[in-house]
Amino acid sequence: MKLQNITFTQSEEGAIPKDITVTMTLAEAVWIAKAAGKQPCANQPTKDIWDALIGDVFNRYWDDGIDGAVDVVDA
Repeated sequence: MKLQNITFTQSEEGAIPKDITVTMTLAEAVWIAKAAGKQPCANQPTKDIWDALIGDVFNRYWDDGIDGAVDVVDA
């Protein structure tokens, strides 16, 4: 994973990260999606991660969704 950008917001403690932009490998995205999907009572950020990776990446590019991507990563 490579850090691409951090935008900051002002707080009482000074500037703190607000948004973080990263580039990740397919293997890293698979790992994050699987971790997010295993959360029993996921909060909104976890659901957002799951929806983005599953809906916008894995289900779009692999007929088998994340399972198809896992096959590519494991190959």
